[in-house]
Amino acid sequence: MLMLKEHFRANDMGHLVVGKLDAVDLAKTFGTPLYVMDEQRIREKYRNFHRAFSSLWRNLLVCYALKANSNLAIVKILQNEGSGADVSSENELRIALGAGISGKRIVFNGNYKTRRELELAIANDVLINVDNFQELEAVDRIASHMDKRARVGFRVNPDVRAPTHPYIATGLRESKFGFDVASGQALKAYERAAKMKDVEVVGIHAHIGSQILDAAPY
Repeated sequence: MLMLKEHFRANDMGHLVVGKLDAVDLAKTFGTPLYVMDEQRIREKYRNFHRAFSSLWRNLLVCYALKANSNLAIVKILQNEGSGADVSSENELRIALGAGISGKRIVFNGNYKTRRELELAIANDVLINVDNFQELEAVDRIASHMDKRARVGFRVNPDVRAPTHPYIATGLRESKFGFDVASGQALKAYERAAKMKDVEVVGIHAHIGSQILDAAPY
């Protein structure tokens, strides 16, 4: 027997219903294959997530990762709910801005950002999580050329082992991502940034991996 999630059901004709829509009718109208998103389900999931964390942190900003699904309609729904955006490419950044998300509510991650991407981010006051010294220097140069002050965070490597596949464990010391904490590299990066007149350090960022189901490493 097919076990349906709570937001799916079968109607009296045995047709799959997504939200309140008959999947057979949708297929007849739009053809197949067809992706169907349940707006109410998206809103409920966002609200549940926000509620859980806002009970602990007052000034909370949830940033939806566009790498999960960058469909403009979905991003607009989340923007309407108050979400910010986590982006990792020019295309994702443009979609987030196009959905009406303010640059101040967008975080730009990734370990190789092009000059064009950095210019777009700085122009829109996006928070840039820098990954290495070369990128930090590039952000400072570009911001100076644009007569802007760039907001940056530092991606730090905390050397934390997470229970996930080795290929997607990104917080180990040998990982290629971020400034190493144990060696003092992260502190040196902060000290260098503090001397840059066109860079404002506003936070730190860490990502220890994906598909982690155990809260202990955090």
